[in-house]
Amino acid sequence: MPPSPVSSANNREMWTHILRLSATKVTYVLQDLIKEAILTLKERGGSSPAAIKKVIGQKHPSLPAGWEKVTALQLKRLTAAGKLVKVPPYFTALMS
Repeated sequence: MPPSPVSSANNREMWTHILRLSATKVTYVLQDLIKEAILTLKERGGSSPAAIKKVIGQKHPSLPAGWEKVTALQLKRLTAAGKLVKVPPYFTALMS
């Protein structure tokens, strides 16, 4: 079934908005969404990337296409920066 015109318009608007933001602002938006998802899940041993993406997708259905890939890359970057701890295959938030 093809996407409805309303959802396509929303996706275009969201992408236009994201592209207008600087790279730093987009990073902070994704960091906030990831942190929110991890805190929502409240899993003792950490949250899997699939669970994090599922929560983000449910809470923010108007995200543009391809957000899952960007989220996966951001998880890797946050881990490398020391803002997340990865105990394979789970992530735990250290962000303040």
